[in-house]
Amino acid sequence: MKSLITAIAILFCLSVQAQNIVIEDQANVLNKRIDSLLTAKFASKDLNYTSSVDYKQKCDYLFAKLALEQGNTLATLKDCKDKPFGSTQMGTSLALASDEDKATLIFYTF
Repeated sequence: MKSLITAIAILFCLSVQAQNIVIEDQANVLNKRIDSLLTAKFASKDLNYTSSVDYKQKCDYLFAKLALEQGNTLATLKDCKDKPFGSTQMGTSLALASDEDKATLIFYTF
């Protein structure tokens, strides 16, 4: 299921010509090290990982969110019009993962 959502997200990224991705971290997963790793990973897919949005060009962005839902980390992806493209549970053990593993899991989820 997670790989299907990832494939859909990647196809979506290619079809909407989004240039940027921003992640709202309500689950308190991200830190400076993970941000740095994600910046490099998303750059390899020609996406700029950023923490700020230029609302004059909002549709140049994909909006991702990490949230806690009953102890599980939930990842969702939306476009600039709040149209959801998918969500997936990342599990309860994400907090135990190393920064490198967290960055890899987040990257492949989105």
